[in-house]
Amino acid sequence: MFSKNRKYVENRVAYCESREQALIGDKTLILWVMYQEMDTHTLDFTPMTPVISRGIALYEMNRYVP
Repeated sequence: MFSKNRKYVENRVAYCESREQALIGDKTLILWVMYQEMDTHTLDFTPMTPVISRGIALYEMNRYVP
């Protein structure tokens, strides 16, 4: 997902997409971050795990970046 072999001065494009915008057969950003716990730990009556809270925070930060 993120490349470490790029030089600092090189331009790059990053975006977070909705489910409809994901490439065919690929996952969205939120699924890459918290796929394993998404079905069981995102309900209202279950406690939020660190993976879920980190995933939601990362997703929100990506949405705020213009």
